[in-house]
Amino acid sequence: MHIRLLLAILLAGLTVQAQPETDSLRRKLVRMESLRPDFVQDTLRFHLLIKLINQTKNWEQIRNYWQEAIDLAEKNNWASGRLDGYQGMGFHYREKGYFLEAASYFQQGLHLAETNKNYRYQVNCYQSLGLAYSVAGETDKSLEAYQSALKLAKKLDPKRYLICLNEIGEVYFHAKKYPQALFYYQQCIKRNLPVDSTKQCWFLINIAISFQETGRYEVALKNYKKLFQYGKFLKKEDSILTYAKLGQLYVKLGKPDLGLSYGLLASRIALHSQTYYSNSLINNTFAEAYKAKGDWKKAFMYERRFHLYNDSLVSQRQRRELQDIKVFYENEKSRAELDFMKDQMKTKELANNLLWFGMITFGLLGGVLILFNYLLRKRRRKIEFQKNEISKINNSLELRVEERTAALKLANTELIRKNKEIEQALLRGQTLERKRVASELHDSLGGTLAAIQWYMESLLLSNKANKLQPEGYDDLYHMVSRAYGEVRLLAHHMMPEVLEKEGLEVALQEIAIPINKSGRLHLTVDTKEVSPYLNSQQKFELYSIALELFTNILKHAKASKAYLVLDRENQEIIMSVTDNGIGMPVNRQNQNMGLKNIQSRLETIGGYCTVQSEQGQGTIVLIKIPYLDLQTELVETNDHEPLNN
Repeated sequence: MHIRLLLAILLAGLTVQAQPETDSLRRKLVRMESLRPDFVQDTLRFHLLIKLINQTKNWEQIRNYWQEAIDLAEKNNWASGRLDGYQGMGFHYREKGYFLEAASYFQQGLHLAETNKNYRYQVNCYQSLGLAYSVAGETDKSLEAYQSALKLAKKLDPKRYLICLNEIGEVYFHAKKYPQALFYYQQCIKRNLPVDSTKQCWFLINIAISFQETGRYEVALKNYKKLFQYGKFLKKEDSILTYAKLGQLYVKLGKPDLGLSYGLLASRIALHSQTYYSNSLINNTFAEAYKAKGDWKKAFMYERRFHLYNDSLVSQRQRRELQDIKVFYENEKSRAELDFMKDQMKTKELANNLLWFGMITFGLLGGVLILFNYLLRKRRRKIEFQKNEISKINNSLELRVEERTAALKLANTELIRKNKEIEQALLRGQTLERKRVASELHDSLGGTLAAIQWYMESLLLSNKANKLQPEGYDDLYHMVSRAYGEVRLLAHHMMPEVLEKEGLEVALQEIAIPINKSGRLHLTVDTKEVSPYLNSQQKFELYSIALELFTNILKHAKASKAYLVLDRENQEIIMSVTDNGIGMPVNRQNQNMGLKNIQSRLETIGGYCTVQSEQGQGTIVLIKIPYLDLQTELVETNDHEPLNN
């Protein structure tokens, strides 16, 4: 019996020694609650809370400890303690991103610091207020606070003065007032003597990006090169920002390949980064570079990723709020555990005191243990009941989520079906409208021009018989004849019957007949069967694009030969048009109205095109439209499927 008691005492001692320092500090706080409160005890408790804060990682617990410390300092009207408490609580909120809450504590501390002439604390308060107002979008109030901090820091600390200058520049930068931001960033460079390499990196990054935002790209590039002299002092996030922004700068300077290289460099540095801002910045660089290179497919992919990460920044804040709720819940749980520990310690102290009174204490201790065991079992039963209730609620929620998901899928399917019906109706409407306009041109305007042509022919014969030929009459007659021919050609091209009846291949072959007869251009058309893989809209758009390209060749290319090849490869319809003309300069490709029309037509049918041209070497236009083999029969069926009423 005695051996067991000794072992229990030894184990209890070892357990007490093994408890972490945090538990020891908490026990001291609990013991001090039973002492008579006075200024000495409150100051000791205040410093004990500060130690406990340094040992605690739970955000909500740290906030409660700071609040308790502030209450003790205010209770005793202790100025130094109040300043420490306000500053600690302010920095605690600021680190979490709650700038407005932090500003309220710094504002309280500011009045107290002004009364006690604590200038260093005043600088901290003004800087924190400036940051809070800047985040809230109050630019004027932010600048006013930072200017106050700047005046005080100039007398106290050159390093703090530099930080204030840089922060004022950032306020102007976020307000998009880049000239003012540049002024303060350049002041930072001038006053950074002797040079602090880490701060020099910050200032040069800010200056380079400011020049870049104002469109002064060459000056921005010089500052980036200066920055690389201090490259080893760049932090990881600063390196990602520098290389990504430098890549965007090279794109602006017309060097998309260099832009891609720096984007890749930033991507390698951020390979294991979980920062949404870095990923957003890198994808924006890639999107701009591929746009400049004309690779629209990759540009679209990276542009979509850029917007995805931007949207994730918003959801990240929501997740942080959920995390705060979780932290609050865990804190409440920790409080309950702390209260339980207090009760347990009181019970142990009572048991130790009762040991002096002999055998009666054993009976009391047994009764307490029995009662405690009963309460514990009762509490366990209650917890089990709550777990069962939570499980039922979770099952109900899962069922409702599944029902809602099924309903959304059904609605989405119905929406897709409706969209297909609308697209089919729109296509039929466009087809009917083209036929109507073509008919009007052919029957009305074409008939009128034909009548004028016949009338002029009769006058021409009469004038020749009477030898009265007015000057310019032949030219007028030829102009009317040419107008009549162009109206007929326009009506035919708006909705050629051969395209509907015999397919795209035959229609393209027939385009070449009048062009070759004119003698201005020799056009060769080589087609394979692709019509079964295209719907009516795709056929018509490809036909119209071919007409647009041939018109451009006849008007501008000064070519003697041209080739059209229509083929199917790797689940894509490929149409290429090549000529041996004078070519098209790169700087004029983006201004060409014909190419813009072709791009617009291709966007409606999911296609894209690339242009290869050199001066004097001719032009190659490559057009691709994706398709699926499994939908070959479905495409033709959808073209003729009646609309649902």
